[in-house]
Amino acid sequence: MTAVPTSKDDEGSFRNQDGFNIFCRYWRPEGAPRALLFLSHGYAEYCHDARYNDLAKELVKNGFFVFAHDHVGQGKSEGPRGVCSSVNVYVRDVFTHVDMMKTMYPGLPIFIFGHSMGGLITALALIERPTVFAAAVFCAPLLATDKAQTSWLQITLARILGRLVPSLPIGTLDIANVVKDPAVVKRMTEDPLRYHGYIKAGWAAAILAALDEVHEKYEAIQVPILIEHGTADKLCDIAGSEDAFKRIGSKDKTLEVYKDCYHGLLHEPGGVGDQILQFTVSWCVQHLPPATSS
Repeated sequence: MTAVPTSKDDEGSFRNQDGFNIFCRYWRPEGAPRALLFLSHGYAEYCHDARYNDLAKELVKNGFFVFAHDHVGQGKSEGPRGVCSSVNVYVRDVFTHVDMMKTMYPGLPIFIFGHSMGGLITALALIERPTVFAAAVFCAPLLATDKAQTSWLQITLARILGRLVPSLPIGTLDIANVVKDPAVVKRMTEDPLRYHGYIKAGWAAAILAALDEVHEKYEAIQVPILIEHGTADKLCDIAGSEDAFKRIGSKDKTLEVYKDCYHGLLHEPGGVGDQILQFTVSWCVQHLPPATSS
């Protein structure tokens, strides 16, 4: 594993337990950090996308040391594309990275931000090791299947086919369902670091298994949480966020619902995405422990 870079903005890597090189990105504040924050990106994307970069830089202005990596098989990380045997593989890699940072910055609170599939990873991480993180942000999280687009039969078939033929293509991701701005749709569609292949049965089955686990253990999540979701999200059902908000065990929990917003909340046009970004940063700053908030 490489050391954390000492410059303000830099890159690094580590080799995960399966032998794949995992690309890392770091956004470091000028002075001593007040807290650490791990950023967990979603399906088919990567951690150093433009809007994640914007979010990280705003957090850095407030003393956060933001760190992230491209999940295995995505972005600049090694690994087969579009393949996932278990979402817990992603969770395992998150803790490898988090533990490295904990060793280098002992005593600092650690926050976690998860978008879409990264939100599901965040939930699993909070359940697996409940005392590691000080607070969590779920941004348009993948916490439920979309009942309007996915039938019981389709879900059952995905579970079966995921075991028998995990590489079987079962669908595609339409970027026009992620963001509204045609220019951003074009940029994402042409971005070589994004995964543009088929959604595979094995990945779908892994997601369904992870959802089963999370739904059984919501009460174990006790840290302060912020959940953000748009009412026009066509990829991740807002009902999943609403259910999570009701069932998560945290006493300090906030659900922010954004009317007519798509899945890519930070990409919302007309300044709305910037407002969501600033609200996210403000919430994180407000949840710094008292000893580090002065």
